[in-house]
Amino acid sequence: MQRGDPQSADSKSVDPLVGRLLEGRFELVELLAHGGMGKVYRAIQRPIDRDCAVKVLHQPGTSTEVRTRFFREASVAARLRHPNTVRVYDYGASEDDICFIAMELLEGRTLAELIREEAPLSPSRALELVRQICASVSEAHDHGIVHRDLKPANVFVVGRGDDEHVKVLDFGLVKQVGDPDPVTGARRAIGSPPYMAPEQARAAEVDARSDIYSVGVILFELLTGRVPFIGSTSAEILYAHTARPVPRFAEILEVNDTSQTFEWVVRTCLQKEPGERFGTMQEFLRALRVVRRELRGRVDGPVPLRLERGQVVLPPDLSVSVNRVVTPVPALPQEVLAPVGTMSAPSYAPTPSEGPWSKPAVWAALCFAAALLLGGGWWALRGGADAGGSGGSEAVSMSMVLELQSTPAGAEVLETSGALLGTTPLTVELTRGEPRQVDVRAEGYRTRRVWLTGDRPQRVILLDPE
Repeated sequence: MQRGDPQSADSKSVDPLVGRLLEGRFELVELLAHGGMGKVYRAIQRPIDRDCAVKVLHQPGTSTEVRTRFFREASVAARLRHPNTVRVYDYGASEDDICFIAMELLEGRTLAELIREEAPLSPSRALELVRQICASVSEAHDHGIVHRDLKPANVFVVGRGDDEHVKVLDFGLVKQVGDPDPVTGARRAIGSPPYMAPEQARAAEVDARSDIYSVGVILFELLTGRVPFIGSTSAEILYAHTARPVPRFAEILEVNDTSQTFEWVVRTCLQKEPGERFGTMQEFLRALRVVRRELRGRVDGPVPLRLERGQVVLPPDLSVSVNRVVTPVPALPQEVLAPVGTMSAPSYAPTPSEGPWSKPAVWAALCFAAALLLGGGWWALRGGADAGGSGGSEAVSMSMVLELQSTPAGAEVLETSGALLGTTPLTVELTRGEPRQVDVRAEGYRTRRVWLTGDRPQRVILLDPE
């Protein structure tokens, strides 16, 4: 993929769409990036004069399959609200059949670019980046959605240093797990070979644990500077995922400053059998939280973690909780989803050959894979669709979603009772007219007690150094 050069005064002659007003609302100002399937433009949404990015599908000759996936991506992304997930403002097609998705404009770089420029990263930095990826994907999993193409090119990093904020990109194909591809009618391997779980490589059923494997590959690459399996062909890489052992960090790094606990977490993600991985993204986050405490010197390492039936078993003297705040996602329309079955949590039935762990039954869930339009330095999407409609004048309790962020990032958010809600950035559900009081704290900073209300979609809490 190539990054589009900013267009000058003669940009209209360079790109015929610059200057176009799509559906009377989105004015394309300059080309930002282009790839094999389409282009991304900087745009202004009229009449509110909001900066945004508009992704446009190549015309003409676009296949029905590509168009369908293009709009699936838009429909799914528009319904996810986590602050670490890409957001879509609108999508549609112009009178002359130009298909577009209008998204929040981000300026930064992909995680793939960051890895090329800076990897291997410090354990603390790698943990924080992956923690944000997990938080985003966890919300999707809570609603039966599996990404299936998590990789550094599909993760965008805004800011630098201590102010890095992650956005997960490219939510594309949605289908019911176990069904044929709803677009092509076939079952086939979907994903990017260096980051595909073994079951994806075999074109078998996938579930949330397939995404956990892919995030494990990303974490491995952040900490070592390379993916675990390298080959000259895709087939060779896919075979390695299914059959070859994962290299140990000491085999790759001359100086290995990754703790035993952290490497155990990575290797647990990369187990060949889904039943030997973390059962959910929340369990993965619990393990990362233990590593975070270890890195900050709050617990002595190595911490003897183990996995039983997909769940992290902690030492008796250690307790770790993870944010379980879930934002509601409106139901996807029938034309977007394949026929929906019943969603059920994994069940565990040990077999003699499995020992203390057991293999979870496949979820009856929804999947969606990334329809990678392009990779580059500019991407769209931030701050979700504006709240629509004010409703009637009657006093009706309305659920609101607040995106809570802090400076510094990663602060703990607690109920005044002391119960941990999670760490920033955090999505919190509120009821309009019913403010909620919380404490925000971070090591080395003064704790702040603040009121959260539903009168705005986002709030940033500034903490003062001690």
